[in-house]
Amino acid sequence: MTINQVKDMKLLENKTAIITGATRGIGRGIAIEFAKHGANVAFTYNSSVDAALALEQELNNLGVKARGYQSNAAEFDKAQELAKEVLTEFGRIDVLINNAGITKDNLLLRISEEDFDQVIKVNLKSVFNLTKAVIRPMMKHRAGSIINMSSAKLDEAIGHVCIDCIPVKRGGTPEDIANACVFLASDLSSYITGQTLSVDGGMLT
Repeated sequence: MTINQVKDMKLLENKTAIITGATRGIGRGIAIEFAKHGANVAFTYNSSVDAALALEQELNNLGVKARGYQSNAAEFDKAQELAKEVLTEFGRIDVLINNAGITKDNLLLRISEEDFDQVIKVNLKSVFNLTKAVIRPMMKHRAGSIINMSSAKLDEAIGHVCIDCIPVKRGGTPEDIANACVFLASDLSSYITGQTLSVDGGMLT
């Protein structure tokens, strides 16, 4: 079976996925690939309303149900409310992609307590909040996939240096990450639990 034949399969048909931070970059790439594989997509965004509406339309055009939610998962109550709204709208939650994240890199002497707290809330606490919100409906269906993402923001000069260290000699794309997520969210990976998967072209091997 070729890669194109696999892509033509609907590996996520009838599944519903929550994807956080999906209006750009990796999150957007995941949302599009999930829709191509038949998943209904509930995605979150922070402030980019126009981008959210455009993505919602693009996903709907792929023949699936999609809706964007302006929600801050770093707030516990809002994460619980989001899960309830998705359950009401879509009827089930099969996949959670904790993708939303921020970067406020700085020297320790310069970073403020406020910036540090914000990074912890968005990058860490939101994972706890949403995972807790979806775990009960997943347990009810005795199935579900939770995928936690991490990635490092590099300036262009450092990025070029890193590419030279990657055996496949190119940088990764949102589609590269999305393809791995499709596998992990599909029934093909139902016997895989608690793994760390590096999608890096061999950079760290």
